[in-house]
Formats: sequence, C-alpha cells, structure tokens
Amino acid sequence: MGKLFPRTLSFVFFSLFFIFIAGMAMFGWNNGTHSLEKKTARPMTAVKPSTDSKPATDVVNVPEQDQGSTPDPLMQTTLKLPDGKVIEPLQPVRWKDLSLQLIVTSLPPVDQNDSGYGYQSIISNHSTAVSTETVTTSAGEGTLVLCETTPPAASGSTDVTYSYWVIVYGSQYAYAIDAAILGNKNDAKNEVLNLLNGWKVPK
Repeated sequence: MGKLFPRTLSFVFFSLFFIFIAGMAMFGWNNGTHSLEKKTARPMTAVKPSTDSKPATDVVNVPEQDQGSTPDPLMQTTLKLPDGKVIEPLQPVRWKDLSLQLIVTSLPPVDQNDSGYGYQSIISNHSTAVSTETVTTSAGEGTLVLCETTPPAASGSTDVTYSYWVIVYGSQYAYAIDAAILGNKNDAKNEVLNLLNGWKVPK
C-alpha cells in the first residue's frame, strides 16, 4: 500500500496535468482560430472606379467621315470668280447676268447615239436643250448646253427661262456649272466662257 499510494498520486497528477493541457489547447484553438476566422472573414467592399478612367465611348474608334472631318475629295469642286470669290457646290451666287451654282451628281447613262454620257438627266426638269457645243475648261473638255425651261403646268406660269450648263465628267461623278441667265443671252454666254479657267474639278 505504501508503494501504491505514490504511484496513484502520480497518476492522478499526470491525469490532471494532461486534462489541463488538453483544456488549454482546446481553449486556445477555439479562441485563436475562431477569432482569426472572425478577423479574416470580413465582408467584401466594393472598389470605386478610378476617377481618372474614361468612359468606354471615349475610346471607341469613330470613322473620320462620321465626325464630318474628312469630306470625300471627289466631291470637292470650286469656281473662282474674277473678283476672287470662290463658289462651292450648292451655294448660288449672282455674277453679272448670271445666277451661278455648282452641282455634283452621279454619272448619267451612256448616250448610245453619241457614244458618250448623256447630259439630259443632269440638266433641270422641264428643260430642253436648244444648242450644245464642246468647250475647253481648266478641268478638261466640257459640254456647253443652252437650255430652255418651261414651268410646270401646276405653277400657272408661262414664263420661259434660259440657262447655260457646262458639264464635265470625272471618274465617279459628273460636275456641272448651272448658270441661270438673268440678262442678255449673248452676254451671258461670254460671261460663262470667261469663268471656265477658274473651275477646279477632281480628276
């Protein structure tokens, strides 16, 4: 019995020590690990976009023609008057006995009788060619057409007007000077012919 009691006491002591260590281990795991989970398991926070970033629309490549910055060069035709004024398409200008306007249009159908382009589809509606002749311009050889125009029946007018058309043909478009006659027809013709050296037409 004397020898057994110290052994029993030692066993109890080591058992209590083991329980204490195990309890501390369990307590430390619960507090440490659980608290760590609480610290790391934070809710996600949305990151605000940088104010330096640009909207997507700013980086989209927009064709230059949609911006209107690069017009079709084949549509660029001008007529320089003796006084230095430059006329562009669809800008009517009064010059002496004429009302001038530049026109760019699609190429007309080929005239089978003339082996070239027909001008009838270019000149104004209700117009009839009185005379035609070939003239020389700074844009090359052109056709000078004297037109007689009668107003449509619905207008109730019977006044006949006259105009000169000078027409040249490019690779994709037809170019014309529409010169409505406001005065003497003979004077108007000379005025038109004197303007042809200042006419620029794309090749």
